[in-house]
Amino acid sequence: MEKHIADILPYATAVALSPMPVAALILMLLSKKAKINSVAFTVGWIIGLAALVWLALYVIGLSDQEVRHATGYSVKTVIDVVLGLLLLFLAFMQFKNRQKKGQAPRVPKWMNAVEKFSPGKALVFGFLLATLNVKNTPMGITVGAAISDAGNKGLSVLIVYLVLASCTITIPTLGFLIFGKSLKKPLTSLKEWLVNNNATIMFILFLILGVILISKAFGF
Repeated sequence: MEKHIADILPYATAVALSPMPVAALILMLLSKKAKINSVAFTVGWIIGLAALVWLALYVIGLSDQEVRHATGYSVKTVIDVVLGLLLLFLAFMQFKNRQKKGQAPRVPKWMNAVEKFSPGKALVFGFLLATLNVKNTPMGITVGAAISDAGNKGLSVLIVYLVLASCTITIPTLGFLIFGKSLKKPLTSLKEWLVNNNATIMFILFLILGVILISKAFGF
């Protein structure tokens, strides 16, 4: 079990450090329905992360023998190579499209609507942001591959992954429920910093994770 936890740690960390989901949560915490929307978003986020790993496990279980027969490699190795190359490409794109000095940061259109979400929309948005995400999707697939041979310990490893990967969402939510409006000023400052530095953070994460995956696939 310790080996599997060590394998998923980099990916859990990468998901936890995603700037935009944290920025979305902060916008909800600054809205009129802060408490109920933040809880709904957090629940949707955790369910989405779990569903993505479960789906990866299911597909890997169905396709492993076929992939071995066609390529001579395990499905885990193929996934590591493909996703590693994808992440390196995404790192290049983030660097290429990074914010230039003096240029205003690109703000996603959905950020303007987040503050007006109903609890139901916040739940669905959390789920979608956890699953249909340029970084979370490959991370969920990779985690599924990493724990596909964990047997009956797989659930425990998945729980560890969910706790670590969602900590930057769950901790601010719990903190706001306890301390309330006193957190609004630091949360506003944090949101602005995350939006301004999103491209740089994502470039570093994509680059490091891409190298890790390819190195693991080839046994370096």
